[in-house]
Amino acid sequence: MYKLSKKYEALAPIRERAVIALATFSMIFMFACSDPEPENADNADSADSADNTEQIDQGQGDNNTSNLGGLPQVEIPENYDLLSEAVGDLDGDGINEKAIAFNTGREGEMGFERELRIYSEHQGLWSLWHTAVGPILSSESGGVMGDPFEKLEIRKGQLEIFHFGGSADKWSYSHTFEHSEGNWELAAATLSFFRNCVYSETYTYDLNNGTGYHSKHSESCNENGEKIESALELEEVLNLDNDLPAPLLEEFIPGGTKVVLLNSDEPYFY
Repeated sequence: MYKLSKKYEALAPIRERAVIALATFSMIFMFACSDPEPENADNADSADSADNTEQIDQGQGDNNTSNLGGLPQVEIPENYDLLSEAVGDLDGDGINEKAIAFNTGREGEMGFERELRIYSEHQGLWSLWHTAVGPILSSESGGVMGDPFEKLEIRKGQLEIFHFGGSADKWSYSHTFEHSEGNWELAAATLSFFRNCVYSETYTYDLNNGTGYHSKHSESCNENGEKIESALELEEVLNLDNDLPAPLLEEFIPGGTKVVLLNSDEPYFY
């Protein structure tokens, strides 16, 4: 084995210490020149996430229609419960109105009475515009199906009210109202009656045009209850008497307001 001379043997420990010192100095210099890490990286990341979340939340906006346009919520009357609400322009002025269906604390023969309220915007607040009792059925008017009221909708400047009820024979109602010359009037209606695998019957009314349509189908099903056949049994055009005023919202009872026709003596109801 190759051996160092005594001179170099004596210098070896010094040289090794010098190499170690130089390496140590180099490492210290590299760390000193590198960018310092934040004192708490986790906290910094959390702060960035919080800022991003806040910006996203602000960008998404408020989807609660009770606060639409920054307006305060409508104050709910004492002993009332909010059932459904809809927001949209009902009078064509480009400013949204709000319609709310309330369950009241008033109990009658068919359960709790319902109340429809329509609000308009006035000086940054919701102001009560119109109130009607009747166009929304009471809480026990749906028969075996229970509460018949489904929802409110505002579409194309019109207010729609939906009901559904019955037992073996079921029914569904859709009534559309619009604001005209200071009044809220019935504009259209669709009433359907059916028993699964037996029949279906539909009445539609367009009061603006004075027309209606009535059809009835018989139905049959397979052993799994799936409809396999539907046959038209009856269809007829209904002509409404346009000389009579349309039913008003505050006087209307779904399914119980008589239709006056020109070409039939049979009783029909909206």
